[in-house]
Amino acid sequence: MVFWVGILAGAVLAWVAVKIGFYEMWAVLVNLVLSAYLAVAFAPKLAETSAFSGNTHSSGLAFAAVAVGGFVVLHGLTYIVFLSQFKVPFGRLLDTAGAGVLGFLGGILAWGVVVIAIGLMPVKVMGLDTEVAKEKLGYVSGWTNLVHRVAGSGDSLGIKEAITAMLNSFESQEQARLAKENFKAPVVAVETNAVDDEILGSPPEPKVQDF
Repeated sequence: MVFWVGILAGAVLAWVAVKIGFYEMWAVLVNLVLSAYLAVAFAPKLAETSAFSGNTHSSGLAFAAVAVGGFVVLHGLTYIVFLSQFKVPFGRLLDTAGAGVLGFLGGILAWGVVVIAIGLMPVKVMGLDTEVAKEKLGYVSGWTNLVHRVAGSGDSLGIKEAITAMLNSFESQEQARLAKENFKAPVVAVETNAVDDEILGSPPEPKVQDF
């Protein structure tokens, strides 16, 4: 199911790419890659801020916020500076087939980012969880590593390792939260019984008669 949804997302963006052309689709793909990289780089720190702390969805929301916000800002600037000012034709072949290929690749990348964001939340949509998200790491990290080689230092953490660390951290926190909730359940029952005893009072002790 996850695979076919990714193929569908790629097909939809490929159709859009044929409509807008190779030049515009190239800008969309570059901004998708950059926004995915920003999400990996800044989402863990954003999840620890007061705006997201204490929320079980914090990691996923932070990842989605950086990815979506980054793409909107980057593509908005790209449109203002380049796309609205210049029109670069690349010929019919590239503007159709070439743009379609870029759109297909970009659609699968966008779906991979969505899968990772959902995998970082304590919800299951179409069976998406941390294990499914880890299966999508190869494709997403393959694109974002292109940016990491330029922006990152040689001894810094790799993109795939960084996303895996985020997923493992969330999985550990979720297991700890569920274990804590299960541990609290019998305590609530005991406290309720204690309150009932206090209200109703202790049963009277039987009297022993002397013969």
